[in-house]
This record gives sequence, structure tokens and C-alpha cells, in this order.
Amino acid sequence: MNTRQSLAHDYAESLTSLAQPLAALILSMEQDERVSAECLDAQFEYLSAIQHEQDRAAWAVTGPGMTAREVQTSRAYLFDLSEVAEGELFALYGTAA
Repeated sequence: MNTRQSLAHDYAESLTSLAQPLAALILSMEQDERVSAECLDAQFEYLSAIQHEQDRAAWAVTGPGMTAREVQTSRAYLFDLSEVAEGELFALYGTAA
């Protein structure tokens, strides 16, 4: 495994550890009647984006790998979505997630 493939592998693993608790949160939120559709949509969008980026990174492990810039761009994209998702949680619960 070359350096770019190792970087992609590590990034894919970090996204797995990010997606699992978010998926659990979404499952619990679906049972809460106070949760708005907008809030759930934001969480689903964030989780879907994480899973998409995770798939891209996993593919890159078996192929060309990822550059540090590609990882940075992916992280920035996910950060923007996390801000929206967290804003919805803040509006719902009144505290930062």
C-alpha cells in the first residue's frame, strides 16, 4: 500500500467512526415526535454525505489513493454539512450537539 492509499484507508476508517454514532442518533430521533422533518432531513443528508465520502475513500484504497488535498476538500465539504445538521439540532434542543 502506497502513501496515498494509506491516507485513503485512514480517512475511510475515520469516516466510519463518524457515521456510526450519527446513525444511532438518527434512529433515536425518528422515535421523538418533537423532531421536525427538516432536522431529520439535515441529519440524513449529513450521514449520506459521510457514507458517500467513505465509499470514495474505500474505492481509492484499491486504486490511486487520495492526496492530502482531496481529503482536506472532503473534510471541508462534510464540515459545511455538519454545521447545517448541528444548527437544526441546536434549534430543536437549544444546546450544541
